[in-house]
Amino acid sequence: MRRLRIALWCLGLVVAVTALSLSAGRLWAKDPAEENEVLTDDEMAVRTEGAHHFLLPKDWPVERRDGHLSPFTVEAYLSMKFGQVKRKFSETDQHLKALEQRVVELEQEQNSLLKWMRLMEARQQTAQQDKEATHGDATQVPEAESPQAPSAP
Repeated sequence: MRRLRIALWCLGLVVAVTALSLSAGRLWAKDPAEENEVLTDDEMAVRTEGAHHFLLPKDWPVERRDGHLSPFTVEAYLSMKFGQVKRKFSETDQHLKALEQRVVELEQEQNSLLKWMRLMEARQQTAQQDKEATHGDATQVPEAESPQAPSAP
């Protein structure tokens, strides 16, 4: 009885492992181009190089080393990715510096316009005062002619 349970358990285990390996083999052999899937740079893709199948990110290079076809080492791939990030940061930094320079230029232009507006307001006030001085009190309304509000009882 015990041998029968062990044999059935081993048989079940073999069937399960076989089923898993067959399904994994089908997944491994899938070609994303056949499925019309759109993969991003971060997604994995099965790449076929001759008789070799590699499950790698799309941008992971494959090279021939010592007569064998193999993917780049993790260190080389990470170095490549960090180099890409470094370039992107430097481009962003240059863009930010250009934007900061533009903000400084706009602030200077705004300050010069404000100075010009203040100068024009001062000239307008001076011209108004000169006009009032030359016309005297003729521009003012005499108090006797101004309407008065009725007083409350």
